[in-house]
Amino acid sequence: SELVAAGGVLPMFGFPTRDRPLYTSEPTGSMALDNCKATSRSLDQAVTMFAPGGRVVKDKQDNFPVGFAHWEKRREEFVGKDPLGSVLKLSRCEDCSVVLALDIWSGRRAEIAPDEVVSETCPGCGRPMNVFSAYQPKGFRSDYVPDDYDSNVDAFVGFSLSSLARVPIDQKSATVGALDIEMLENKQIVTLNDNRGQLFQSVKGDNNSIVVVDEELYEEKVLKHISHHINRPKFPSHKYAIADILTTDVVVLTPQGLGIVGGILPTNSLVQPAGLAAITSFAQLLVRGCKDYLQIDTNELKVGLQPFSSDMGVSQRIFIADVLENGAGYASQIGDPVVLKGILENLISVTGARLSNPKVHTDCESSCPNCLRSYENQRIHGLLNWRLGIDFAELALGVAMNESRWLDRGALASQQFTNTFSQQGALVVEHTASGLYAIGRSDKKKVVVLGHPLWRQDPRFFNDVQTSAYDELLALGYVDVKSSDMYLAEFKPYKMWSMLQ
Repeated sequence: SELVAAGGVLPMFGFPTRDRPLYTSEPTGSMALDNCKATSRSLDQAVTMFAPGGRVVKDKQDNFPVGFAHWEKRREEFVGKDPLGSVLKLSRCEDCSVVLALDIWSGRRAEIAPDEVVSETCPGCGRPMNVFSAYQPKGFRSDYVPDDYDSNVDAFVGFSLSSLARVPIDQKSATVGALDIEMLENKQIVTLNDNRGQLFQSVKGDNNSIVVVDEELYEEKVLKHISHHINRPKFPSHKYAIADILTTDVVVLTPQGLGIVGGILPTNSLVQPAGLAAITSFAQLLVRGCKDYLQIDTNELKVGLQPFSSDMGVSQRIFIADVLENGAGYASQIGDPVVLKGILENLISVTGARLSNPKVHTDCESSCPNCLRSYENQRIHGLLNWRLGIDFAELALGVAMNESRWLDRGALASQQFTNTFSQQGALVVEHTASGLYAIGRSDKKKVVVLGHPLWRQDPRFFNDVQTSAYDELLALGYVDVKSSDMYLAEFKPYKMWSMLQ
């Protein structure tokens, strides 16, 4: 939706919530109205784009969001109304980052089915969840002082996080490969901006607007424009997050029964360093695969993760939702076993072949705009790795995982590691009869085996290849044999270095 302002300036941001028009106005009284239709996509983007501390460039001018405002037309004038509305109660697990709705619609608990009133215990790790308040803003405002564009401005950007607001009840409708499929109709997805975990604190501004007064959010020149608000009484009295609540159709895919020892891929970094990166990368590949297969735009779908527990540990389920209110039918298509199988097969045979071809997919060791990265997933760029994504796609479909995608890189990764850390102490590279490479100390006190990133690293879950390498290194005289993987050696070498100390 195009933001409109009188006189070619944008002194105040208004953004539509569902079924509400977009209003913008100048504080001097000259006004303009864009009666555009609200969409789910624009609202969840607003939670990030127009949040306090950000910057919007319009007509070569910087406009800095500082809070919330909502205008209603009364005959020939616009009147400022409450821009926050009713409070929502959400709960969040600090360990798993999952966000659940305790009461999606304030005051309507009696209308909510019992399984949607979520307990305060994390479904992933079982730990207590922190309850906090959130609001779904009706509009956003700036400091009312447009500045000439300044390329040196480093505006705060808080990327939003989407979460399934309930725990699926494990009533699968079908299974494809190692993915259990569960369809959820008219369920809530929460897109949350919690100010990097610090929440927002605000006061009442002019015309019933709300001004966020967290000073660390703003440039000095913005602070000058809102300084007269800072000492006002806090309103609301509590800190809060801002959120978009989308009610739509969701398909939930739970990966269990994978073709690896244990049947699931743990996502606790202490148990499986590459686990979360693999499932996150697969989810991003999957939503792109859905786009190609269904011939739709990726913006038509919202994808996210939610932890689940099993006897083998904690892993993540993947959910894909329509971004249109009440669903557009794409989620139900993806949940069709025939369609999902076709998407996964295409992901492996077509996308996987393209990404594995160095002539086509050049100079990309982890992720790039040509495979996984986009503006919308900036928050998770550090987790994205196309090799891990394809690996997990093979496991999800139930076909043999191409282990050479990583293991063939063992000689090069080992040599690069020893070259990097050789000044810290004498290191040697061992090539075991099982084909795995290992990096050991010259005094043979410790050695680290480089296995596949999706193999379990606890000796209780070793496969035959790991067991063979482990026994061989003990026979060579190494006192302490540790298990690691190629992902850690290539992308987090200092963590592997600490294992040799």
